Amino acid sequence: MRKYLFGIMILILGLSAFSFGGKAPASIAGHIKFYGNAPFEYPGIETVDGYLYAVQTEKDSGISIEEIKATQGKMIELTGRVEKKEKLSVFSLRDGTFVVSDFRILE
Repeated sequence: MRKYLFGIMILILGLSAFSFGGKAPASIAGHIKFYGNAPFEYPGIETVDGYLYAVQTEKDSGISIEEIKATQGKMIELTGRVEKKEKLSVFSLRDGTFVVSDFRILE
Protein backbone atom coordinates (compact mmCIF):
# COMPACT_ATOMS: atom_id res chain seq x y z
CA MET A 1 0.00 0.00 0.00
CA ARG A 2 2.82 2.40 0.86
CA LYS A 3 4.48 1.67 -2.49
CA TYR A 4 1.35 2.69 -4.36
CA LEU A 5 0.94 5.92 -2.37
CA PHE A 6 4.61 6.76 -2.89
CA GLY A 7 4.27 6.06 -6.63
CA ILE A 8 1.16 8.23 -6.94
CA MET A 9 2.86 11.10 -5.07
CA ILE A 10 5.88 10.93 -7.38
CA LEU A 11 3.59 10.92 -10.41
CA ILE A 12 1.63 13.96 -9.17
CA LEU A 13 4.80 15.90 -8.37
CA GLY A 14 6.29 15.04 -11.76
CA LEU A 15 3.21 16.16 -13.66
CA SER A 16 2.91 19.39 -11.69
CA ALA A 17 6.54 20.26 -12.48
CA PHE A 18 5.78 20.14 -16.22
CA SER A 19 2.58 22.15 -15.93
CA PHE A 20 4.41 25.33 -14.86
CA GLY A 21 6.64 25.51 -17.94
CA GLY A 22 6.21 28.48 -20.30
CA LYS A 23 4.77 28.17 -23.75
CA ALA A 24 7.20 27.73 -26.59
CA PRO A 25 7.30 30.70 -28.96
CA ALA A 26 5.11 30.34 -32.02
CA SER A 27 6.19 31.22 -35.54
CA ILE A 28 3.84 32.37 -38.27
CA ALA A 29 4.49 33.45 -41.84
CA GLY A 30 2.46 35.88 -43.92
CA HIS A 31 2.08 39.42 -45.21
CA ILE A 32 1.64 42.62 -43.19
CA LYS A 33 -1.54 44.53 -43.99
CA PHE A 34 -3.07 47.65 -42.48
CA TYR A 35 -6.52 47.76 -40.92
CA GLY A 36 -8.69 50.66 -39.79
CA ASN A 37 -8.75 54.21 -41.13
CA ALA A 38 -6.10 56.92 -40.87
CA PRO A 39 -5.06 58.14 -38.36
CA PHE A 40 -6.25 55.07 -36.47
CA GLU A 41 -4.78 52.36 -38.68
CA TYR A 42 -2.91 49.42 -37.19
CA PRO A 43 -0.85 46.58 -38.62
CA GLY A 44 -2.05 43.02 -38.87
CA ILE A 45 -0.77 39.88 -40.50
CA GLU A 46 -2.62 37.55 -42.82
CA THR A 47 -0.88 34.21 -42.52
CA VAL A 48 -0.37 31.70 -45.32
CA ASP A 49 -2.93 29.53 -43.47
CA GLY A 50 -5.58 32.27 -43.66
CA TYR A 51 -5.47 33.47 -40.04
CA LEU A 52 -5.72 37.19 -39.21
CA TYR A 53 -3.82 38.60 -36.24
CA ALA A 54 -3.29 42.16 -35.07
CA VAL A 55 0.45 42.77 -34.55
CA GLN A 56 2.10 44.21 -31.45
CA THR A 57 5.73 44.09 -30.33
CA GLU A 58 7.12 42.69 -27.09
CA LYS A 59 8.19 45.58 -24.86
CA ASP A 60 11.73 44.32 -24.25
CA SER A 61 12.34 42.83 -27.72
CA GLY A 62 14.13 45.85 -29.18
CA ILE A 63 11.86 45.71 -32.25
CA SER A 64 9.67 48.67 -33.11
CA ILE A 65 6.30 48.43 -34.79
CA GLU A 66 7.72 50.78 -37.45
CA GLU A 67 10.25 48.11 -38.47
CA ILE A 68 7.45 45.62 -38.95
CA LYS A 69 5.33 48.15 -40.86
CA ALA A 70 8.26 48.67 -43.26
CA THR A 71 8.02 45.03 -44.36
CA GLN A 72 4.59 45.53 -45.93
CA GLY A 73 4.37 43.65 -49.22
CA LYS A 74 7.06 41.11 -48.28
CA MET A 75 6.65 37.60 -46.93
CA ILE A 76 7.84 37.65 -43.31
CA GLU A 77 8.10 35.20 -40.43
CA LEU A 78 7.15 36.43 -36.97
CA THR A 79 8.17 34.71 -33.77
CA GLY A 80 6.25 35.38 -30.57
CA ARG A 81 2.99 34.40 -28.93
CA VAL A 82 -0.71 34.56 -29.69
CA GLU A 83 -3.03 36.36 -27.29
CA LYS A 84 -6.66 35.44 -27.83
CA LYS A 85 -9.34 37.65 -26.35
CA GLU A 86 -12.93 36.76 -25.67
CA LYS A 87 -14.30 39.93 -27.27
CA LEU A 88 -12.94 41.90 -30.20
CA SER A 89 -11.71 45.38 -29.39
CA VAL A 90 -11.08 48.31 -31.72
CA PHE A 91 -7.47 47.31 -32.54
CA SER A 92 -7.90 43.53 -32.74
CA LEU A 93 -8.57 41.07 -35.52
CA ARG A 94 -10.57 37.87 -35.85
CA ASP A 95 -7.98 35.37 -34.56
CA GLY A 96 -6.42 37.51 -31.82
CA THR A 97 -3.22 39.48 -31.41
CA PHE A 98 0.27 38.25 -32.20
CA VAL A 99 2.92 39.71 -29.88
CA VAL A 100 6.23 39.74 -31.77
CA SER A 101 9.57 39.00 -30.12
CA ASP A 102 11.53 38.55 -33.38
CA PHE A 103 10.99 38.62 -37.14
CA ARG A 104 12.76 37.96 -40.41
CA ILE A 105 12.04 38.61 -44.06
CA LEU A 106 11.54 35.45 -46.13
CA GLU A 107 11.49 36.97 -49.65
